[in-house]
Amino acid sequence: MSEETAPMKTVLAENVSGILKVTLNRPKILNCLTPELINELTKIFQEAALDKTVHVIIVQGSGHNFMAGGDIRLFKGLIDDPKGIDVENLNSIVVRAQNLIREIYDIKKPVIAAVEGAAAGFGLSLVAACDFAIATDKCVFTTAYSGIGLTPDGGASFILPRVLGVRKAKELMMLAEQFDSEEALAIGLLNKVVPADTLVSHVNKLAVRLQHSSHYVMGNVKYLANTAFERSLCEQLEAERSSFVACAQREDFKIGVNAFLEKKLPKFTK
Repeated sequence: MSEETAPMKTVLAENVSGILKVTLNRPKILNCLTPELINELTKIFQEAALDKTVHVIIVQGSGHNFMAGGDIRLFKGLIDDPKGIDVENLNSIVVRAQNLIREIYDIKKPVIAAVEGAAAGFGLSLVAACDFAIATDKCVFTTAYSGIGLTPDGGASFILPRVLGVRKAKELMMLAEQFDSEEALAIGLLNKVVPADTLVSHVNKLAVRLQHSSHYVMGNVKYLANTAFERSLCEQLEAERSSFVACAQREDFKIGVNAFLEKKLPKFTK
C-alpha cells in the first residue's frame, strides 16, 4: 500500500528526549472518540508504562481541538439498528474506554493535557484524568452526556467530584452547560490558561521540569494522591511512611540533599 492510500493513524506518538507526545489525530471530526482511537491510545499508554525511556506524557489534539466527545455517527448507528441497540457491543466499547482511563490514571508517570478548542464528553473526562491540564484562553468545555440522554463515562463521575467537589460536579454533569477556560481554571479543572500561541511552550516547559524531577518520586506522588480517597487517615499515613522510606533509600535522596546544601539544582538519576 502506498503512502498516499495508507489509512491515517487515529493517534500519533513521538518520544522526544523522554517526553512522549501523544496526538489525537481525527481533526476533521474534532478528534471524536471511536473504538479504533480507544484501542490505539490504550496500547500507547500500556507500552509507555513499560518503556523506561518515557518519563512524561503529553496528550494533545490535532486541528486546534482536543476532543469533542464520542462520535455521534456511531451513536446514530446504534439507535437506528432495526434489531435494537447491540448491548454487547456497546458494553465492549464502554469497557474499553474505561480501561483507557484506568491506564492514564494508574501509570506512574506524569500526564499533561494540552487543551485547545473543544473538550466535551469523553474529551472532558480525558482532561480530568490527566495529572496536569493547560489550556488556551479560547477553549469550550462541557460534560455533554445528559444533553443526549446519557450519564457520564470515562471516569467523570469518579474524578470530577474529587477535583471540583460533589456539588460542582453534579452541576456540570446534570446541566451539561458549556463553560470557558477561565471558569475551568476557577473551578480547578485546569492548572493554567495561556494564550493560544504560547500553549506549546508552556506545556513543554512543564514537561521538561517534570522530566528533570526524580521519576520515582513523581510516580509515588501520583499514586498517593490518586488513591488517597480510598483509604482512611491511618491507611494513608502508612502509605506515606512506606513511600517516604523507600524514597530515602534511593540515590535521588542523596542527590537532592547535597544539592540543597550546596545551593545547586539537583540532577536526579534517570
